[in-house]
Amino acid sequence: MEVEVPYGETFLKFTVDRGNVKGVLTPKDTVKDVKVKELVKKALNNPVGKNSLFSQNLKGKDVAIAVTDSTRPTPNKEILSVLLKELHGRGVKYENLKVIIATGLHRPDSMELIKRNVGEEVIGKVKVFNHDPDSETNVYLGVTANLTPLKVNKDFAEAEIKIITGNITPCMLAGYSGGAKTVLPGVSSRETIEKNHSLFTKVLAKIKRSSLFGVLKGNLVREDIEEAGSKTNVDMVVNTVLNHKKKIVEVVSGDIVKAHREGVKKLDEFARIKSPGKADIVVCSSGFKEHDVSFLQGGTRALASVEPIIKDNGSLIYVSPCYEGVSEHIIKHEKEIFSLKPEDILNLVEEGRLSSVLGCMVYELSFLREKVNVSVVSGNLSNEDLSVFGFKREDTVEEALNKAFQLQGRDAEVLVVPYGSITIPTL
Repeated sequence: MEVEVPYGETFLKFTVDRGNVKGVLTPKDTVKDVKVKELVKKALNNPVGKNSLFSQNLKGKDVAIAVTDSTRPTPNKEILSVLLKELHGRGVKYENLKVIIATGLHRPDSMELIKRNVGEEVIGKVKVFNHDPDSETNVYLGVTANLTPLKVNKDFAEAEIKIITGNITPCMLAGYSGGAKTVLPGVSSRETIEKNHSLFTKVLAKIKRSSLFGVLKGNLVREDIEEAGSKTNVDMVVNTVLNHKKKIVEVVSGDIVKAHREGVKKLDEFARIKSPGKADIVVCSSGFKEHDVSFLQGGTRALASVEPIIKDNGSLIYVSPCYEGVSEHIIKHEKEIFSLKPEDILNLVEEGRLSSVLGCMVYELSFLREKVNVSVVSGNLSNEDLSVFGFKREDTVEEALNKAFQLQGRDAEVLVVPYGSITIPTL
């Protein structure tokens, strides 16, 4: 049986005996012919959970729009094209509009990436710039119930009207992306982000999972994020829901929590896939090229999705180009932490001796190393890169499968998850 999985902008094909294939878990096909800008306009004028921003007199108002950066598949160009026209048509001058690239702790986007993200039309009309999490001008807005000190981008915090964009997909920390995540971590300070992300330790220790992928109930990270959005007084969120073919299926706007949950419901309709049980071998890829940036950023997301459907001591094969290698920001002296046990990592994060941003990814990889055998098929990672995690590199999916069958036996059952970053397998 021939199977293919996404690999950056292309696909890798491989063959598995049909008798070994337990299933191929692909999101339900929701492709429909939609006019994106019409969908955006409809959502803007029919907000969920609050009155329309456009029913107000906006003349002379100062507006800040925080948008996701280039590592996210949010169709910001289309959203902003409609949003700016709607705002301008209701009295907002272009010189009073700012678009902030919500980088969080990611590296700043280059001008070329910004152009692709928001469009040259937007750059020609309004001021567009990257958020700086280390800026001394970030504004302190108090402390959340979880004791996170909230510091936010000054231009965003002080704007009279605040709007955020985002795309809703499963997320290993917040359960799902979108909603107030464009505030925290998007336009928050390093200190704020670190404290927020550290909340994962309390939840994961309790539920015994490698991540919070697709988990909202009891998720302290998500609760903290939404309190940050509330304290920042966000006027409107605009979120898209994309299917696995990166086609827009839904646009929601309005309240940062209520609109987000409507989007999550829509995503779950096609992204939550019933698995026919656990498998001895799982092959997965991220599915979106934006999630193939690096092993730590994209790999942890895809591996988190399949962790619940692989048997203990099974074989997990991740397929990705990992364009920037292991990570864009990993420091060499930090590599020793990757050999630690999961519980040791949780302790280090709670004690403040390990960055929570790095710690959540390291925890997941350590958790998986204790549970399964992991190999990676990638043209941009070496054996040395992966040996740090206790994982192995293979040149092809076929080679990885052959070694997995040697470990698991020729009758081993195989599950394939081609779009791991947007699939939530359930048992």
